Amino acid sequence: SQLVTSITETTRKQIQQSVANSLQLHQTIERATSDLTNIVGDSYRAEMIASTEMRNSYVDGQGIVADQTNATAKQWDPSSDPCELCQDNVDDGTIAIDDDFTNGDDPHPWCRCGILWLYGDQNV
Repeated sequence: SQLVTSITETTRKQIQQSVANSLQLHQTIERATSDLTNIVGDSYRAEMIASTEMRNSYVDGQGIVADQTNATAKQWDPSSDPCELCQDNVDDGTIAIDDDFTNGDDPHPWCRCGILWLYGDQNV
């Protein structure tokens, strides 16, 4: 929930709890959005938060698995038409697993890109 701005810490904690519950219960984006709408009062913003936070949680989980299974490097896996922030990450090429992409692993709301985790000698 660090990308969510213009909210109180109480609201941030409510958002974090709602997203965590949605993930734990394997809820759809639609259900997560409905729950978040009750917190933030705006269905568009709630959908953006649900979509972004669920994507980021998925990528974070993949990163944990990659680390535990000895991945050595990563590449940015863009959506079909990456924005400028994501293109910068694509342009980074193959980087070490512990390095940061130019714009981070979670560059912006609504991001649909992913990360490819690589194994073995990647010459990074």
